Amino acid sequence: MIPATQYQYYIRAICSTTSQSEWIGPFEFITRCDFTNVCQYTISVTNGNTGQVTNNVSVMQNGVEVQALEFPGFGQPETIDYTVFMCSGVAFNLYWNGLGSGLQYSEAQITIKDELNNLIWTSPLGLGSVNSNIYSGFASCGTIACPQPTNLTVSNQGVLS
Repeated sequence: MIPATQYQYYIRAICSTTSQSEWIGPFEFITRCDFTNVCQYTISVTNGNTGQVTNNVSVMQNGVEVQALEFPGFGQPETIDYTVFMCSGVAFNLYWNGLGSGLQYSEAQITIKDELNNLIWTSPLGLGSVNSNIYSGFASCGTIACPQPTNLTVSNQGVLS
C-alpha cells in the first residue's frame, strides 16, 4: 500500500460455499507512513497588513489533508510557524481555501522550509486565487543528492527554447 493514500474496502458477514450475504461498504481508511519515512517541514503563514485572512490553507498528500494551516487572528503574532510532518517521496500540495473568488489579501504570504531550515518556497504576495492549489512538490527528507540549481539565467530565447 502507498503511504498517505485513501483506500476503500467492502465486507460481508456470511461467506461460505453455500451462502453469501450482501457486500456492504465502501468503508474508507488512510494509510500512514512509517515514522522512519517522515519528513518535518516548517510552513509559516502571515497576513501582512491586509487584515484577518479568513479560512485556511490545506496541506495535502495524495488528496488527503495532512494539516490545516490557519492564519493569525487578532491578538496573535504576525506570523505563525507550523510544524508539518509528511511522508517522504510522496507528492504534496497547498490548497488555498478562501471565501469568494479571485485574488484577495494582497500581503498574505506563506513560506516552506525543510527540516534543515532550507527555504523551499515563498509564495507570491496575496497567495494567488482562492480555492486553488498554490504549491505542488515532493516531500524529501535529509540531504538532497542533486541540489537545486541556483543563479539561473536565460539568454537567446527562441521558438524551441
